[in-house]
Amino acid sequence: MASDEIVDRFNDRRRGPDLPFVRDDQVEVMVGIYAGKRGTIDLLAYAESPMQYLVDFGDGTDELFPASALKLLDRAA
Repeated sequence: MASDEIVDRFNDRRRGPDLPFVRDDQVEVMVGIYAGKRGTIDLLAYAESPMQYLVDFGDGTDELFPASALKLLDRAA
């Protein structure tokens, strides 16, 4: 699948097996110094494998993470 199509699906919030997170998803970081912190997916920084996402923590901090470092949170959580 072309990276342009992946980016379009990301922006349209159409998650799939090849796109585990989409814009505005609430996630928790599972590894590293940010482990346990929760934030919002802001940007698909790299659409090619391995995908990387920019997570906004809501406190002025944002950081890039590979999809493997993130866990999708239930919107009700």
